[in-house]
Amino acid sequence: MRTIEDLGKLLLTKDCLIRQGYTDYGLRTAIRQGHITRLRQGVYIGTQNLQQISAWERYPLQILTQFKSAPSTVFSHQSAAVLHGLALIRVNQQKIHLYCKPSSRGYSPETTRHALLQESTPYAVTPVGAITTDIPTLLLDCARTLPFEEAVVIADSALYAQKISLAELYILLRSFQGRGAAKAYKVAENLSYLSESPGETLTRMRLSELGIRFRQQEPVVLGSKTYRGDFYLIDFDCFVEFDGNMKYSDFGSPEVAIASEHARERQFLNSGARIFRTDWSEVFSHPERFENRLKVFLRKISEPNVHKKR
Repeated sequence: MRTIEDLGKLLLTKDCLIRQGYTDYGLRTAIRQGHITRLRQGVYIGTQNLQQISAWERYPLQILTQFKSAPSTVFSHQSAAVLHGLALIRVNQQKIHLYCKPSSRGYSPETTRHALLQESTPYAVTPVGAITTDIPTLLLDCARTLPFEEAVVIADSALYAQKISLAELYILLRSFQGRGAAKAYKVAENLSYLSESPGETLTRMRLSELGIRFRQQEPVVLGSKTYRGDFYLIDFDCFVEFDGNMKYSDFGSPEVAIASEHARERQFLNSGARIFRTDWSEVFSHPERFENRLKVFLRKISEPNVHKKR
């Protein structure tokens, strides 16, 4: 998945196209011939580039198109989170969220307008130039309005990226009083700055739901190197590892990362460690499958011997 900055470079305004030498007639001809696609009035993209946009990039592209069309827009909630490079677990059929003044009028099926914009509203300017509510405001808005798991994923993403400290976010969510306070409190009690991806956040939540004690990012010395296991299950002396391309982007190409992951697994196994592997389809789409497989795995490794705990 490309970054917001990279996606933004694909969008072209009419002024930009004119500077490149297009006339009004030339632009209409390019659109008619299918070389350029008009996304919104005054905002365009090369048709070939549009065809290469992945499902996960469509929502960020919608947000950026809104920004290019109306640069003074103040984005909020999950739209602001995307502009700050934070992770979402749902990108399909998302609306663009923005703050507007209480007196604001107008309607668009693509947007959700929150009449919360005041002179005192704290805001931030992202690297692409878009205006958003600041990090604390967007995280609080998400915590009190989004489904629980979606809000925790965004919060964990902000913590891992060091956009906010754990103490600051915890106090912010716990001290909030108003509509959605109970949801914000619940998110505050389930934060972690150690999750490297949405999949790891969801894996952590699945383990917590099962009442399994664990340590996250457990250091493991293998030969001369120290690795970190995603989750060490304290009472079973084994590891749960999340496999997912969503975190591979941090380490180069998926092929190289997968090869590295397999090499690490071989070293884990040679060291005598037991590993349970899970993936996105389980922890997100089929948590019951994760629970059933994990219970079978834990029962299997627990029956023959009583293992010494780390």
